[in-house]
Amino acid sequence: MNFKRLSTRAPEYPELLKHIFDPPGLLNVWGNMPDLNEHPPIAIVGSRKPTDYGRENAVNIAKGLAKAGFAIISGLAYGIDSIAHKVSLEAEGITVAVLGSGLNNIYPVSHKKLAEDIVNNRGAVISELDDTMPGLPHHFPKRNRIISGMSLGIIVIEAAINSGTLITARSALEQGREVFAVPGPIGNVNTAGTHRLIREGAALIESAQDAIDILDNKLPKPWKAKFSGQSFGIGDKERKLLDLLDECRLSLDEMVEKSGLASQNVLAAITVLEASGLIKEDGGKYRKSKKGSLT
Repeated sequence: MNFKRLSTRAPEYPELLKHIFDPPGLLNVWGNMPDLNEHPPIAIVGSRKPTDYGRENAVNIAKGLAKAGFAIISGLAYGIDSIAHKVSLEAEGITVAVLGSGLNNIYPVSHKKLAEDIVNNRGAVISELDDTMPGLPHHFPKRNRIISGMSLGIIVIEAAINSGTLITARSALEQGREVFAVPGPIGNVNTAGTHRLIREGAALIESAQDAIDILDNKLPKPWKAKFSGQSFGIGDKERKLLDLLDECRLSLDEMVEKSGLASQNVLAAITVLEASGLIKEDGGKYRKSKKGSLT
């Protein structure tokens, strides 16, 4: 494996990360750091043992952001982190994994294949640690400041009160980043942390579009020139599919048949509706979300 060593003077070094209180003096990079002006960085973090509810939200939000051209930043951990990376890859998006170990000592070991997939699909795996350093407990809080520091904001999907995810959220607040939290069922230990964040001022979001709307004035001009005004507008095609989904759940083929639209137009409309949080895929069929049912 060939690694790059990026000092803070290197053009590829993440611009936002340079300006935190304690930026890494050197970043070790496996793969290629994406252009974060064309692909605005946003972190998705959360429980290592998510519920089905948490997984569903992670999939929908990561897919929406990846399809909208965002770079998904996370920590390669079990649970929400790995879901965010995998969904970004499935959506042909870009993702960056930040390690709490060295690049020659991928942690967790079972995610080495995922790390390879990230590198082979225009993404990067990065660490400030020596290449052979193991993943030790005290490395991860420092890793978390990089995840939040290189991102415009972080999205927290399920977190217990004393979880490492809340350390990342605190780092984000100290760095002046946006913190987003996905609410969940009352009384669930996995959402107690996200509810605390909301009480303390984190933005409550239910979809990728919610985060994009809040970040609007922070999004770089190259991204806006490419995506703004065209990815998430609800037009006649999208409205037609929503009307069809009032009646029942439908597969892609069923929507093509019932709508009379060309398959490529249906696919484009589905992308818009998913990213806007108006529909969800469930067992190969699409249904309206709670948000979509209010439109």
